[in-house]
Amino acid sequence: MHSRTTALLAAAKVSDRIDEMMRALMIMVLFFAVTNAHAQDYYQCKKKGHHNGLTNMASKIAAYQKAGYRCRWYMGTGKSRARRGRSPARTNKKRRSSTTRYTSTPRRSSGPAGQRQTYEPLIQHAAKLYNVDPNLIRAVIKIESGYHPRAISSAGAKGLMQLMPTISSELQVTDLFDPRQNIMAGTRYLRMLINQFKGDQKLVLAAYHAGPGIVSKRMAIPYKATERYVRKVITEWLRYRAAGL
Repeated sequence: MHSRTTALLAAAKVSDRIDEMMRALMIMVLFFAVTNAHAQDYYQCKKKGHHNGLTNMASKIAAYQKAGYRCRWYMGTGKSRARRGRSPARTNKKRRSSTTRYTSTPRRSSGPAGQRQTYEPLIQHAAKLYNVDPNLIRAVIKIESGYHPRAISSAGAKGLMQLMPTISSELQVTDLFDPRQNIMAGTRYLRMLINQFKGDQKLVLAAYHAGPGIVSKRMAIPYKATERYVRKVITEWLRYRAAGL
C-alpha cells in the first residue's frame, strides 16, 4: 500500500512537472510570435546631420516626424525588400506603370493643404460611414491624384482616388470626376480590401494598386512598383497621423 501511494505521488509530481514545462514552452512560443509580429515593419528616420537607425515603434516614428525627420518605410527585419524584389509581371502592367495627367486645372485653393481642406467633409463622412481611417483616405488621395479631382492616368484610372472604370461600375459610380462619388466609392473599395485581407495594411494598399487577384494569390506585395507605391502611401499616412489630423 505504501509503495503504491509513493508511486502515485511520484507520478503526480512528474505530471505537474510536465504541465510546468508545457506552460513555459507556450509562453516562449507566444513571446516569439508577438515579438515577430511587431518586428515586421521598420522605419528609418533621418534629417540633415542626424540619423536614428531603424525603429518599429509608432510613438517614436511620430515623434521623429514632428521633429522634422523624414521616415522611410522598410520591410522585414530592417531590410528593404525594394532592393531584392522580383521583376514585375505582365499582370495589371498598365495600372502599375501608368502616369497621371489632368483634364483641366481644378479651381481649388492653392497648395495641397488647401485642396485637402476642400474635400475634408467628404473624407470625414466616408471614413465614418465605412469605418476607415480618414488619414488612410487622405494618404491614398495624395499619392493617387495629388488632390486633383479631374486626374486621369494613362491606364484610365480617374478622379481623386484614381478608380478604374471596371471598379466604378461595380460600385455604381456614374461620374468618376465627381469628388463625392469618387471618395465614397474609393473608401468603400478600401473597406472591401480591408475585410478581404483582414486589415493587413501592406496587402490592402498593394491590392488597391496592383489588384486583389494577384495579391490574394501571392499573399505578398507582388511587384517593385507596387512596393514603392505602398511605401509612399504609408509614409503619407504616418505624416498625416503625426500632424494630428
